[in-house]
Amino acid sequence: MRSETPDYPPILIGLYEAENRCNGHPVQPPVLVGDAEAAQRVMRGGADKPLIGFTRLQPEEPEAQAALLIEARKKAA
Repeated sequence: MRSETPDYPPILIGLYEAENRCNGHPVQPPVLVGDAEAAQRVMRGGADKPLIGFTRLQPEEPEAQAALLIEARKKAA
């Protein structure tokens, strides 16, 4: 077993909070569960960078064309 601690987000965001943030609505501050001091230490130790990377395909790439076609068919249905 390794002794290193993996990166983790400082807070967990639920579906409604994520949707509200995307739409520019205000969100409530985090709720600390259990030992407040320990929870704050965990929050301070969290990473601000995404845990996984994302790569956007260019519209002219074949994989992107297939995905765009699927989305167009969904909207037409």
